[in-house]
Amino acid sequence: MMEGKVDQDCPLCLEAMDSADVDHPVPCPTKCGFNFCLKCISALIRSSKDAPLEASDGNIAVKVKQNCPQCRADLSQIVDKILLVRRQTIAARMKAIPDSELTASELQMKHNFCKKASSVGNANDSKSTATTSGSSKSPKKDKEIVIDEKLFGGLELFMSDSEQKYVTVMMTSGDTDQVAKAAQILASISEMSLKGMIPPRLSPIAHTTTHYPSRGRYSRAEMTASRALAMTHSAEQRKEEERKAAIRRHRAQHPLPIRMPRCVTFYSDKKHGKYGYGLIFLDDEWDGSISDAFRRMTVHNAKIEHSKKLQGRDGEKEDAIERMLSLESSIKNATIHSTPRHRVVVGKVRAQAGQLGIQKGDVVTHFNGEALTGTAEDLEATLENIGPGETFSICVNAEPAIAETLRLRSLC
Repeated sequence: MMEGKVDQDCPLCLEAMDSADVDHPVPCPTKCGFNFCLKCISALIRSSKDAPLEASDGNIAVKVKQNCPQCRADLSQIVDKILLVRRQTIAARMKAIPDSELTASELQMKHNFCKKASSVGNANDSKSTATTSGSSKSPKKDKEIVIDEKLFGGLELFMSDSEQKYVTVMMTSGDTDQVAKAAQILASISEMSLKGMIPPRLSPIAHTTTHYPSRGRYSRAEMTASRALAMTHSAEQRKEEERKAAIRRHRAQHPLPIRMPRCVTFYSDKKHGKYGYGLIFLDDEWDGSISDAFRRMTVHNAKIEHSKKLQGRDGEKEDAIERMLSLESSIKNATIHSTPRHRVVVGKVRAQAGQLGIQKGDVVTHFNGEALTGTAEDLEATLENIGPGETFSICVNAEPAIAETLRLRSLC
């Protein structure tokens, strides 16, 4: 667990303040002593950047300014620096905590703070460099992340926009550890959804899709409205929409692998003997090819059989997958590793493991957040040493072939 909360509430949101908020208070020019939390400072900055909204009666709403909530002093030259210092302080504290000791929500918070702290610092560096060189060019704006809802396993309705973008980036990073962390976050979201905890949408408009009439025809009013909307878009907006459409077409041509990453948490129960968790493991070898992500593994009499046919997760046929692999420079015959690599495969599932969604043929890749490097016998010995009442997590299918397939799916 991450420590940082202090016995002091923010006067605006009434939530507990972080130690970074207290150690680095807002230096108001009038020295009124008013201090508020990082979350409220971020909200003030975001609101100040919004354009004034026009009401239904034609009046223009007052634009939010970066003023002190108490004395109304101008804070525009201060808040950005305070925001950077606080984020860097929290990021430094979080970096010292291993990822395996954090929950999924804390892991996401760690990544967000570290990313924002570094991005703000890089922005300041680039700004100072541009000032020194006398260049008037503004820094290039990063492309917006296009969410891939197929990666969430049906949990997209329980995820906020930022969570969906975050998990999409991690799932398509090509890094097996990042893929495992994304699976851990999805497992936490699934657990919260069962308790009825649904986060609010940050921008519902971002998820609205174009309405297509059921009969496949547009009415004259719909066509007129569509043309009017397109005319209001700038050239940059139209280019961004074309980019997103190209990404969606690319994903449609790149099926999901037959096995998707999953993270589950087990409760130790010694009542059922050695295999009380409902798992039996077998040793296997991966040939190093990316096409392994589309080959189903079956287990019979403690022997693993690798299917010769290629199959996607959503039932895509072999010719469609071969077509997809041919689009990636004949990657079907390419290998990530030149020599076969050892891996541990789930050979039998029952009881608790089956209820949690583990299946025969799943590849065990991480144990308690760390990459698994031992054999099936080593893993079973580790489970034997877990005492009654303890919990442990297992991540399956966060392997190189799966990670590379998901990365290729995101490229466009």
